[in-house]
Amino acid sequence: MTYITRRLFEANAWLCAAFIAEMNEPNAHIAKDKKKAAHIYITIGKQKAPVDEIVKILSDPSSKFSTVPDGTMKYAEFMSRVGTIKAKPASWKDLFFPPIYGVPGS
Repeated sequence: MTYITRRLFEANAWLCAAFIAEMNEPNAHIAKDKKKAAHIYITIGKQKAPVDEIVKILSDPSSKFSTVPDGTMKYAEFMSRVGTIKAKPASWKDLFFPPIYGVPGS
């Protein structure tokens, strides 16, 4: 998850929308060709892990690469219950800025 302050968002809303749009491209590449994505990750990240190990991680159903907020309300509910945050948000949209509101988040 990527985050910014409200002040930065309000001064640069266009940049936030552009960032989200640009993140969709690599996410689509990962979904389309996990092996190629693994090679890129290993090369750019100078990793020593085998390609097959990275492909396995990318293929795991619990590994998601998306700009769509997923499961944030479960986390917020837990944080509210244990007292980490004072009030539970009414919606996942209370935790994000408008450029992402059009997606089916949770």
